[in-house]
Amino acid sequence: MPLLISGSEEGILLLHGYTGCPYSFRNLLPWLIEKGYTVSAPRYPGHGTNGEDFPSTNWRDWLRASLDAYYDLQQMCNKISIIGFSMGGAIALILSFSILPQNLALVSPAVFLNGWHIRLAFLLSLFAKKMPGGYEEETNLTEYQYLIKEYLRYFWPSQAHSLQRLSRMARRVVPKITSRTLVLAGEKDDIVPLKAAKFVMKKISSQDKELALFKKSGHDLLNDVEKELVIERILFWLENHSSKEAKKMTVRVKRAEYIGPCFTNNDAHVLGHDGAYSIPLDDNRVLWTFGDTLIGEERKYYDPEEILIDEWLGSDWAKDNIVMTANSVCIVNTRKAEELLNTKCFYVLDSNHRAKEIIPSALPANRAGRYRPIWPMDGICLDRKLYIFSIMVDCGPPNIEKSNIPDINVFGAGIVRSFYPYSEFEKLKPVVYPDLPKDPVNHAEYPYLWWNCDLDEKFNQVAAFGTAVLKEVVDGYVYIFGSKMQMKDKKIVHGVSLARVKAEKIEDITRYEYLKELKGSEPIWTKNPKEAMLLFDGNANELSVSYNEYLGKYLTFYSYIGDMHENRISRFLEEIHMRYADNIWGPWSNPIIVYKCHKSRPDDTCYAAKEHPEFSRENGKITYLTYVSHQRYWPELVKLEFE
Repeated sequence: MPLLISGSEEGILLLHGYTGCPYSFRNLLPWLIEKGYTVSAPRYPGHGTNGEDFPSTNWRDWLRASLDAYYDLQQMCNKISIIGFSMGGAIALILSFSILPQNLALVSPAVFLNGWHIRLAFLLSLFAKKMPGGYEEETNLTEYQYLIKEYLRYFWPSQAHSLQRLSRMARRVVPKITSRTLVLAGEKDDIVPLKAAKFVMKKISSQDKELALFKKSGHDLLNDVEKELVIERILFWLENHSSKEAKKMTVRVKRAEYIGPCFTNNDAHVLGHDGAYSIPLDDNRVLWTFGDTLIGEERKYYDPEEILIDEWLGSDWAKDNIVMTANSVCIVNTRKAEELLNTKCFYVLDSNHRAKEIIPSALPANRAGRYRPIWPMDGICLDRKLYIFSIMVDCGPPNIEKSNIPDINVFGAGIVRSFYPYSEFEKLKPVVYPDLPKDPVNHAEYPYLWWNCDLDEKFNQVAAFGTAVLKEVVDGYVYIFGSKMQMKDKKIVHGVSLARVKAEKIEDITRYEYLKELKGSEPIWTKNPKEAMLLFDGNANELSVSYNEYLGKYLTFYSYIGDMHENRISRFLEEIHMRYADNIWGPWSNPIIVYKCHKSRPDDTCYAAKEHPEFSRENGKITYLTYVSHQRYWPELVKLEFE
């Protein structure tokens, strides 16, 4: 189906390739929507339907459909850019001769084509309507399987001749094109030769033109192995960055490698936990904080691929043999990340020599039918004083009918302090209190509430500060990031705000400042946490922020939460995203997908992704992340290497 998605007065026209459809832009489209563009993606006549419609169309129909879509978009937008893939790139060039779009991005532009059958298309059309010789792809999409069967598996001589005519027309108009032009090509493209991109670059009259080559990719750049880099490059171009600027701004991941589950070697009877923030200590050890922690002798009768973990925890056997505490901490004596798979983990223990809940809640575990834990977040060690930020939560049970995602509400955030040797923890009281929580049941935690994070009537909230902490003091300040929900462009987003405080005043909430806005690259601060701006959005609650010496940039990693709906339930968490910035406060880059987590089953969720920079190697060229599969329920290690 053709697509038309309303946004700002800046429009994007997406032109797909020969025998293709708007589905070709499935990876690019969400980012264009997130940026607020109005997007039109026409489907050419005969394309994406069946084997009877296609042979009844030709190049005139396809060109007319593209032009009609442009004029429709022009009624909605005062600025239009065109992104054309393959044959759509040739059509984009032909249109640009007369309509002068603001920006032109040509992805594998089909101004030349490989294949003897294309060169002989007209002759072959005299003898056959269709011939074997298309292509077949493996796919789980029923609709796409139908298209392969109907017409993608065939070569259509008359329509291929139309494609050839469009290619020739595009070559003739290239010297007359003056729009800003970005040409993208894959060096492994076996359909459009590399000379096509070089021809455009050599002949086009644009004063502002760039060529981006991708060594590992073939023809379908937007959906191939380097798709994230391709999409990021297009977004930079649309935002008027030159390639020199983009190269300076772009961080490239060379490889991501799964290592394995961590912390399984312990004598604290720990059978799993989530969270997994790491805080480097003054004595070179590392303290880790965890959320809900399973304690017992074994996970009997449990297979993560066969049964939901929450169902198992509700079984009679688990109720008798498994205890879940709301939080725990352990200390490791290594700075070699891969040793976390086997090294001994030293948990803070209770009198029974089991992992101890270090931050007890003032509320019963299941008050008023809701689970109300305190979950430790990130922290920092300052002169042998350890500060751990924590969030106060009330939760409903997982709703299996709604994708098994729990109802989690953060109503507040606070700070916990510990002195060396970090075995006892104290909840700190603020010197000035925020408003009371809305739910009277949560008033029991009010003495320790630093930030009230209840949602207001407009579905905004104060950030739960402490979901990431920069581990280095910068110019005397500790920088603390907080996650929150907020209305943005009439949609609910989950994003990040920033606070700072002088290191020696970290226990005084009146000394905290919050980033209100950026004027250019200069930060403007406020004392009111309700005025804190969003740095970016799309993140789950937990994240990390660090400075990477190798890249010379600040990095943030998080689990991508997807689109937020009115019931605050997102699509399944699966991807780990990274952003980068030259300054702590940003502006932050577009997100890059650095890793796709393995799920034990389709309704598994993978969350709590973050970096652990104290384990990095080669000055940050190699770093390590963890994430948690809800079904497997251990932090799992991923090794990341930058180019």
